[in-house]
Amino acid sequence: MDVDWSDQLISAMLDELLELDASYWHYNEFRNCNMLSIFNPGGRIGKVDLGVKTEFKFTDAAAHCPTMVKFLTDQVLWWMEPPGRVTILRTPPGYDMPVHLDCSIKESGTIQHKWRFVIKGDIEKLFFLDQDLNKVYAPIENRCYVIDGGHPHRIEVSDTEKITICIGSPWKGDSLNSDYVSRLDLGSALY
Repeated sequence: MDVDWSDQLISAMLDELLELDASYWHYNEFRNCNMLSIFNPGGRIGKVDLGVKTEFKFTDAAAHCPTMVKFLTDQVLWWMEPPGRVTILRTPPGYDMPVHLDCSIKESGTIQHKWRFVIKGDIEKLFFLDQDLNKVYAPIENRCYVIDGGHPHRIEVSDTEKITICIGSPWKGDSLNSDYVSRLDLGSALY
């Protein structure tokens, strides 16, 4: 999905994230990185149970990231139906993210689109495995992209930190806000 951004926007979002108190971040052993909850059920910090039916809200950490909140509300979340959970992944230099799915095994093979926006870091370290287990790398010009979370992928070790806005479930790419659809050529909506 195309969004409008500038170097100033990216710099402001990055500055706000880097100034956050460390207590807002939690380490995710499986993904081998730090995670920050921005928008989720109940506006909770830390691990969230998506099975709990409660209103999605911005977290306390988001209150310290007004540039990102404005970016998300003005350009992203409004067209998702329902809006997805927003998490920031922060992978330190020298760390990799193992091959994984961004969905449950039972959801694999279904629509599992996940929206990504790289604020900082090497885009070209992301690859998917094809049917023959060959690596297929993401194009480096795509700071903002949608992936199939049901397809095995990995982030290789980099010399630089990677910080990515990640939006996923309950939005899975199979539904868009009807107001948005009425103003859009669906042939290019998700790619």
